[in-house]
Formats: sequence, structure tokens, C-alpha cells
Amino acid sequence: MMRRNQPGPGTQRGLAMVEMALVVTFMIFMVFAVFEVARALYANNLIVNMGREGANLAARSASAPADIMEALASTAAALDMDQNGVIYITRLIGRGGGQAEILEQHRRRIAAYDPPSEIWPDCGTWISGTCSINGNPTTDDPPVALAANEVINAVEIFYDYDIIFTGFVDLEDDLYSMTVF
Repeated sequence: MMRRNQPGPGTQRGLAMVEMALVVTFMIFMVFAVFEVARALYANNLIVNMGREGANLAARSASAPADIMEALASTAAALDMDQNGVIYITRLIGRGGGQAEILEQHRRRIAAYDPPSEIWPDCGTWISGTCSINGNPTTDDPPVALAANEVINAVEIFYDYDIIFTGFVDLEDDLYSMTVF
């Protein structure tokens, strides 16, 4: 009579250990990925809210743009806006025909992170956070359609998001928000 080779109880335990190692590895990967995505969503939500509040303040208060930008940066304590953030406040007036004139542009930048404004990136000289505008610069692509002589304030927030778990998730590391009021 021939005996078949049947796995005994010791091999089943070894197989269970291998399966558990694979499952635990996958679960750890998923936990880190969820954590990273949650952090990115939180940072994005903060800069969107900063932009909304900044546009509201720029349109409705008599505060200087520099004071508004400092207040915005201080409200986002969870983000290091001094090292990783840039804030622009741009005031535009509609000129008809789809054009807008740049009335003024202000920037808050502390560190080397320096993305250009999406609304008007052509400022040549910055003096104490204010663009030195020569002439009447216009843009053919304002953030919203403007009627002639309609004035708006646009607040742009740029944030250089630091990914903790690189390799786990492929996230865009530059977050951007623009709000117009």
C-alpha cells in the first residue's frame, strides 16, 4: 500500500504565517496611503478657506493687503505658510472686450518658494511685497468675465505640500486655490 504525502499540521501553520505577512504588509501600505491623502485634503481645504476669507476681507475691509495676508497666514497654523506658502492679492478692473487691467498686486512670500501668479505673472519688480506696476498692464484672460469698470479682488494661495510617505501615494505636491470676490 502506498502512502500519499499529505501536509501535516505544521505546514498549515507556516502557510498561515506567510498569508498573514502578505496581508499585514498590504494593510500597512493602505493605512499610510489613507493617512497621506487625508493630510493632503486637509491642507487643500485650509488653503481654499484661506482664499475665501482673504477675498472677502480684500473686498469688504479697509485693511491693507499686507495685513490681510498676514492674518490669513496666521490662521493656518497647521500649514507652515512662512516656509511653504505664497499669497497673492490682485485687484483688477474690467475694460470690456474680455480684457481686465491690473490695478495692483501684492504678494506675501517669506522663503524661497516662489510660484508666479496665475492671474498676472509678469510683475518685474517687487517692493516690500507690492508689485511696481508701470503703465496699465492688462490681461486677456481674467479669472472671471468682467463688465466694463467692474472691480474685483482675486486671492491666490500657493502651498508647497510636503509628502511624508513618498512612494506610497503619488500626490501633486503644489496645492493652489484662487478665490474672486
